[in-house]
Amino acid sequence: MSYFKMHLQEKRTAVFCRLLAGRKKPCIWVPPPLDRGGPLAASLPVTIPQLGWSCVTMESIDDLDKLGDLLRTSHDHVKSALRGKAADPSEGSGTAV
Repeated sequence: MSYFKMHLQEKRTAVFCRLLAGRKKPCIWVPPPLDRGGPLAASLPVTIPQLGWSCVTMESIDDLDKLGDLLRTSHDHVKSALRGKAADPSEGSGTAV
């Protein structure tokens, strides 16, 4: 599987979106739970392909412009999760998010 990762500027390992554009039906994977991300998916199909990720399937790459709110929510979700892990000293030095 080949995809384009979008990550937080301040932490390159904190990915908030995976864009799979080279498919018949392109899709994006985002980490917000379905209850938060689903309503922002502009009535496009949402599935859970892997634990911790929601997948929004588009008819064409042109549908990407409908998903701005979802991408912003995903960015904020990862950023706040990163802050929460940084504030928890019991987390150790593992990769955040």
